[in-house]
Amino acid sequence: MADRGDGVLSELSDFLTEIACPSCQSKMKVAPIWSMVLEKGYSTCGNCWQIFALRSGAKMEGNQVRPEDLETVVDDFESSNAGEYLWSPQKLENTRNAAVDFFFSVALTAFFDGMEKSYPRLQTQDYGLAWRYLSQAAAFAVSDLDTRLIADAFEKLENYKPYDWNG
Repeated sequence: MADRGDGVLSELSDFLTEIACPSCQSKMKVAPIWSMVLEKGYSTCGNCWQIFALRSGAKMEGNQVRPEDLETVVDDFESSNAGEYLWSPQKLENTRNAAVDFFFSVALTAFFDGMEKSYPRLQTQDYGLAWRYLSQAAAFAVSDLDTRLIADAFEKLENYKPYDWNG
C-alpha cells in the first residue's frame, strides 16, 4: 500500500485486497469498499467460480474484508455471469468515479455528524476524519467538477477547524 504518510492511499489498487476464498481457500481479489457500499460489491473466485458479497451485518475495520465477512451469492442469473465479478486493474479503474463519490460522501458525513455534536467548531477527531476522507477523494479525483467540489469542501472545512488543531 502506497500510504503518503497521512493515512491516504494514492492508488485505487491499494483498496483491492486479496483474501482466501471462503469456499475453496484459493487467493481471490475482493471488491473495493466503495463497490460494496454503492453497488452490488460482488467478487468471484477465479478457482471455484463462486460469487461472494458482503454479508449483512459484517463489521469491517477500515477497508479490510475478511473471508468471514462474505457470503455466497445464490442467484442463477448472477452465477452465469461470474466472470464479470473478477477484479482486475481495468475493472478497478472503471470504478474511479464511484470511489471519489464514496470518499466525498463519507467526508461530508463526518463533517455533519461532527457539527451536530459540537457546533460551532468541530472536535479534533471529526475534523481529522473529514480531512482524511476529503484527501482520499482528492487523491482519486480526475474530473474538473470533482476537484472543484473537493476544493470547496476543504475551504468550508477550514472554517470549522478545532482551536487546538495541530495537524
